[in-house]
Amino acid sequence: MVDLREVEDVAGIPRPDRPAFLLASSARFGYGHVARSLKVAGALVRRAPVTAYVVSPLPSFESDGYDPHVQRIGLPPFALASTAAPRRWPIVDVVSTLPGRSASELTLHHARLLAALVNRLKPVGVVLDHFPFFLEEAFYDRALAALHEVSPRALVCAGFRGVASRTYDRAEQARLQALLDRHADLVLVYTDPHEARRVFRRHPFLAPFRSRMRFVGYVCPARSRARRRRGRVLATFGSGVDAATTIDLVCEAFAIFRRRHPRHTLEVVTGGRLTDSLFAKLVHQHGGERGIRIVRFVPGLGRRMGRYALVVAMGGYNTLTELYQSGTRSIVLPRAYPGNDEQGVLARRFRTLGAVDHVVAAARCRPSHLARLMDETLARPPATRRPLDTRGAEQAAAVIVTELGRRRLLPA
Repeated sequence: MVDLREVEDVAGIPRPDRPAFLLASSARFGYGHVARSLKVAGALVRRAPVTAYVVSPLPSFESDGYDPHVQRIGLPPFALASTAAPRRWPIVDVVSTLPGRSASELTLHHARLLAALVNRLKPVGVVLDHFPFFLEEAFYDRALAALHEVSPRALVCAGFRGVASRTYDRAEQARLQALLDRHADLVLVYTDPHEARRVFRRHPFLAPFRSRMRFVGYVCPARSRARRRRGRVLATFGSGVDAATTIDLVCEAFAIFRRRHPRHTLEVVTGGRLTDSLFAKLVHQHGGERGIRIVRFVPGLGRRMGRYALVVAMGGYNTLTELYQSGTRSIVLPRAYPGNDEQGVLARRFRTLGAVDHVVAAARCRPSHLARLMDETLARPPATRRPLDTRGAEQAAAVIVTELGRRRLLPA
């Protein structure tokens, strides 16, 4: 991994001996965008003679299992600070890790570094994950301008999970349409092709771009072949950025549940983005309880979910695909804020697919109710999974390679 957090330029990054392809994400909180980009990058370098660069301001990535032609570039990360102020994301404030720079100034610094990478690597194409749906043009504008200058025929793809993380007013929809029209040659939609009608019904402003959209399937880990162990319960919370209250709920519920099932154990994986102060508070409150173990991060956790008798989780895209592949029982407590029910939409969709046993609103759930649900869920066999296209990484790579070949941007 190349770490740019300590430098002001990209001159130290060696130019590849194969065409470069860039996969970039502006995500500040969750690791889902990066994990998805790494899977697509791995599929891409297996299919074509390119070097793929995955670029993000998140502070760390899972590094196991990827091709050496996939290079990870870390931009200076944002830090998260606890706050009690009421807001859309009520648990954290985003702050810069660079001395003397605000969060907005750090975003502009990222934009300069990303544009410098484009100038240095001269990529034949880019995938901008969740662009422009974050409405963060500041992160991408300079890079796109640089790309059009150094590689006029380069392929520009927008990556989209199929559900926006927020609702848009008419002005924002018009802005999104203008950005897609100006910049995106293709929109890679990481959902099952059979869900296209649902996507257009939920996001009608995308209808004019139907001819540019490619529904490639869900980007999933390999199906878990791990042996399930009775009595093991996992609680996992993605990046953990705003999960402290939900973690507290699950720990209290498990304490009630364990009175009836004293041999069961709970492993809590908070996520690496939970602030230090909240992590310490949770360990102080629950780490000493019998049967509960609290850790920040477990490498390769998504591939190991099948080892657990029950998984309690939030409802992020990657977690839900991992639950689908694991075949285990699950209770999902999706993140929900005013104007943002993305996880709820995804969780309910995966419940119809048999990947989720219960979808629960954490804000309205008491520990005793969640403990009863744990009991009920473990008393039944795992649900049968309905068919789902899980070849998103491979099919996205195939779409990219076909288009690069049509533009004659790959070596003969």
